Amino acid sequence: MTGERKHRRPDSRGPNSDATARKIVKLSDHRQEQKDEDDLLTAADIYFEEAGLQRIHPYFFKFTTYAKGRWVGRTIYEVFCSEFRDRTPTYYESAITQGIIELNNEKVELSTIVRNNDLVTHYIHRHEPPVTTQPLTIVHETEDGLLIVDKPGSIPVHPTGR
Repeated sequence: MTGERKHRRPDSRGPNSDATARKIVKLSDHRQEQKDEDDLLTAADIYFEEAGLQRIHPYFFKFTTYAKGRWVGRTIYEVFCSEFRDRTPTYYESAITQGIIELNNEKVELSTIVRNNDLVTHYIHRHEPPVTTQPLTIVHETEDGLLIVDKPGSIPVHPTGR
């Protein structure tokens, strides 16, 4: 997705309105921070239905952490290649060079040494799997508020990563 997108808050404020959508940053630039209320995305900007499935538009997610003790004194490239094995060394080389991986909110080189308390940031372009639009069915509710539901298999039980 490229280009600038303008997002406005909806006028209605009911419990099922788009105003209850979670706040996320605009999709156009992975470094763009949320600046004001007009930049907030609504549920309509995030979700869409297609062929009986609810899908989420691809988006950038910002992972941040402070440098771990075992990372100190090693290059940023070496840290990512040895600690995060879900991607190839070629990907990490490209990501560092392009500024998708940063230290202290600044673009760095492959040979940059990680220091104590460095802030490590990695921007990921995410594509979430679709889920069915079939509603949840409450099978039983106890007096103390426990719900037993029959949920479709495509809806996750808990948030997942890659």
